[in-house]
Amino acid sequence: MDKDYLNRVFIYKDGVLYNKIYRGSRSPEGSLAGWFDESSGYHRISIDKKLFKRSRAVWIMHNGSIPDDYQIDHINRVKDDDRLDNLRLLTHQENQFNKKGKGYTYCKQACKFKARINVENKEIYLGYFDTEQEARLAYLEAKTEHHIIRGMQ
Repeated sequence: MDKDYLNRVFIYKDGVLYNKIYRGSRSPEGSLAGWFDESSGYHRISIDKKLFKRSRAVWIMHNGSIPDDYQIDHINRVKDDDRLDNLRLLTHQENQFNKKGKGYTYCKQACKFKARINVENKEIYLGYFDTEQEARLAYLEAKTEHHIIRGMQ
């Protein structure tokens, strides 16, 4: 996606992307760009018969290209909230840190809760705990140590 092309075809206003080419009578900005993809939870747009997430287009329009090994993260975890102040550029690993996860499961054999955390595609065992709350606390403490996002320390 090219920044100049996107800015010629689309208008971004308050988290919404409008298509300038298909101006409708309902909005002076144009018609809404793209559609909501229920299977993924993201808004999608089509450019030259290729599908893109709307959040990527919004980012590129304002900040330029996205390096190959980076992704757009929705800070508040709402996949269709494409307000510019809700988007940030992260590595895949950093983007995974922003996932909502429990960090523990119940182990029937041990009759306890097993806490674990993933770091760089490796699972780190945090221990077995008598209560769900203890396992969750262990996970949250490990998350503050291991899931560090650049610029967020």
